[in-house]
Amino acid sequence: MPDKKNFRTRNFWKIVQEIIEKSDIVLEVLDARMPELSRNFEVEKLVNDSGKKLILVLNKADLVSKPTLERVGKALRDKGFLAVFVDSSYKAPPPKKLIGMVFGALRDIAKPVRFDGKVGKWSVGVIGYPNTGKSSLINLITRRKKVIVSRKAGTTRGVQWVSFGDNIRILDSPGVIPLTADDPVRFGLLGVRNPEKMRNLEFTAEAIVDIFLHQNRPALERVFGITIPNDGLISPDSVVALIAFSKGFVKKGGLPDEYRTHLVIVRAWNDGTLRL
Repeated sequence: MPDKKNFRTRNFWKIVQEIIEKSDIVLEVLDARMPELSRNFEVEKLVNDSGKKLILVLNKADLVSKPTLERVGKALRDKGFLAVFVDSSYKAPPPKKLIGMVFGALRDIAKPVRFDGKVGKWSVGVIGYPNTGKSSLINLITRRKKVIVSRKAGTTRGVQWVSFGDNIRILDSPGVIPLTADDPVRFGLLGVRNPEKMRNLEFTAEAIVDIFLHQNRPALERVFGITIPNDGLISPDSVVALIAFSKGFVKKGGLPDEYRTHLVIVRAWNDGTLRL
């Protein structure tokens, strides 16, 4: 019997290669909270090998502090990347800087000629991990709700073509899962898998807590109504217990209900309640 997982993964890559081939430039959508973790190096290599221009779009920038954005942006530009930050939430304004960058990249590329001899449209490919906000970004750019958006991971199932003005078409891809980086915690942090279906919910929740212990401890205290001892020895599992008792998630015998607590932590991260 064919391996369903391997078939699905091969199909993802087939679609990605098709989008890169048909695109004049490619946008890779990243999570601004975890730019390196959400980069897909296999995809970037395919784009570079094709000779197409790649623009890194760091989405969900509204969930990250300004100093962090400035630091991350400088690091990417120092490496030679074209990078732009975007807030693609429902009420966000049009991303003028990104739109300008796209037009600037297309300016030197000749429009394709169709089979009937008429000049066609430029094509902009949009790729990235599931749940990084590719479809929301397209809707924001076009100012029309043309692509289905959902908090459920993996909503986009196939290539979707969306017109942007008279000269550009945008190609939206399903989320790309790399062949060599099937890390459940990585996918959990990116929101690739819905919390209720995670096999490693505990590790993902504790990874989130660990990030905030190092980068924004006050956010944990504010969101979950806890006070974290300032002794430098607190561990993620101890913080999980504090959150459980604060929320009243207690099992028989007075033990913390870790499963319910892990769900609350991961959901708060995914929906932006817990911000760096």
